Amino acid sequence: MTSPTSITGKYGSAAPFFTTSGSANVTAAEDVIRLQAYDFYDNAYFNRPEGFTVTLRGAEDEDQIAITLPAPKKVVEAVNRFFAIEFDYAVDAYSEDPSKPPPDRPSGAEAMSMYMNNLFKREKLYSKFNNNKRFGLVRGDALWHITADDTKLPGQRISVHTLDPRNYFPIADAFDPTRIAGCHLVDVVQDPREKDDKTKKAARVQTYRRTQDNQGVYTGEITSELAIFELAKWDDRNLEPGDLKKISQLRPPTPLDSRITQLPVYHWRNKAIDDTEEFGSSELAGIEVLFNAINQSITDEDLTLVMQGLGMYWTNAAPPVDETGAATNWEIGPRTVVEVGADQTFGRVTGVTSTAPFLEHIKFLDDYAGTGSGIGDIATGRVDVTVAESGISLLLQLMPLLAANREKELELVGVHDQMLFDISRMWMPAYEQTDLADTIAVTSIGDAMPVNREARINEIVGLVSNVPPLMTMQMAIDELSTLGYNYPDNAVEEILADSAAITAAADPFAGQAPPGGENTGEELPSTNGEVVSA
Repeated sequence: MTSPTSITGKYGSAAPFFTTSGSANVTAAEDVIRLQAYDFYDNAYFNRPEGFTVTLRGAEDEDQIAITLPAPKKVVEAVNRFFAIEFDYAVDAYSEDPSKPPPDRPSGAEAMSMYMNNLFKREKLYSKFNNNKRFGLVRGDALWHITADDTKLPGQRISVHTLDPRNYFPIADAFDPTRIAGCHLVDVVQDPREKDDKTKKAARVQTYRRTQDNQGVYTGEITSELAIFELAKWDDRNLEPGDLKKISQLRPPTPLDSRITQLPVYHWRNKAIDDTEEFGSSELAGIEVLFNAINQSITDEDLTLVMQGLGMYWTNAAPPVDETGAATNWEIGPRTVVEVGADQTFGRVTGVTSTAPFLEHIKFLDDYAGTGSGIGDIATGRVDVTVAESGISLLLQLMPLLAANREKELELVGVHDQMLFDISRMWMPAYEQTDLADTIAVTSIGDAMPVNREARINEIVGLVSNVPPLMTMQMAIDELSTLGYNYPDNAVEEILADSAAITAAADPFAGQAPPGGENTGEELPSTNGEVVSA
């Protein structure tokens, strides 16, 4: 176990629970700690017994099993449920010249929408995003990796992959440590020199680098390189050239298409303190001790129930003997009789008679763990109907979680906007021979605040029915569309036509002037003899 005093930074609160060595393929101390943290947080989310340290208090450890509750998963899922929901793309106008405004109606909008629709479906980006988002909350980091295969048919050459942060190792700019000059994507594969021995492994390293001149100015060129190294002998960021052990060069440094000027790896950080941090923090960071205490308490409570249910007994009698006269164990159970000698006693030890203190303590710890993450009962689906139907009460209870999520969404949306922009303006022209110069794709996410549909519909109807109307028919249709109603493009005309037809059927003479109703200027006698003007 690693002492927390030996580790600083965002992983300090998780360090006491580290049970893995991180990876035998990693040499940099900060990367070893980061990978250990990923392993721990994954174990905690999946409720694996090795995730936490629970003391077993039985007479022998094998007499008791540690119980772990899925409290970390509850926290992650509650946050995830209200975080960056309804992820999608939108098509926007774009101007290559910053001094000129983008066109009102981009000519490439339809083609861009069709391409992105196919890309999102073909690459399963909706499900990949949900998975990436969830485990970005668990681990603190999530990544995308774009590749292209020009041997495929046009329109199908670009691929978007999720990337395990354990395989990502950024290369800092030698001239400016706050910038990323490239990255290594590393995974463990079979050692090609030992094909018959499946235990022999090697490191396959995909490297992307920005090219720089002698003053550190980027030239705009991105190179791609693929090689296999001996385990832990690949990291040129901290190893001397003589310590690198390359087994084979699968692809020498090769420039990507000149139109691609951004690294094809996109990294989103959860709860990053500032831009100087390369990696983010887990949603579980800082409350690990509470989770461990919950597991310890429920394990102790389980032991109490066992001891109270089966009982602990005492006697001043000698142990029973078997047929050979050797001492043996007492047999205690249903339909058994314990026989003791005269003046000897066999009794039951009175122990804890209630587990209520355990349960109250566990609930106290669980409530604080949720509070620390900004979640309450309402975020986990347990809510009083009066609170759910009261807009202000619902907002007040969800605001801590929604406010924290909105802060994190700023980076998430920014990273995905950059990725979609690069696909639109770099990868599509380079590999799909499709240059929609006036159009780009951008990120779209929904509002996480739950909507009371009935109250919202009544509000819209009231605004339209008001005299004078406070909302146009088109505005009402637009608002109702966000609630799931589907309207045709000419919905307003059809609604007005139907309304006129219904009115005409109810009153055929509606809107017609009565006979003699027009003012002709003639003077007609009234019934009392006075002259009136017709």
